Amino acid sequence: MLKIKKKVESYQTSLTRCRRARRKLGLTQRQMAEKLGVALITYQKWEQGQARPAKPEIVAQLKEILKG
Repeated sequence: MLKIKKKVESYQTSLTRCRRARRKLGLTQRQMAEKLGVALITYQKWEQGQARPAKPEIVAQLKEILKG
C-alpha cells in the first residue's frame, strides 16, 4: 500500500511541476495543447491527473517544451 501511495504522490508532484513550468514559460493550456497537437480537453485532463499521455513521443515532446 505504501508503494502505491508514493507513486500517487510522485505523479501529483510531477503534475504540479509541469503546471508551474508551463506557467513560468507564459503558456496557456490551450497553447500547450496546440504545441503538442492534442485537444485542449486532453491536455487539461493530463494536467489535472485525470488521464496520462498514451504515446511516449508526446511525453518526450512535453519534456522538451517545458525545458524552455
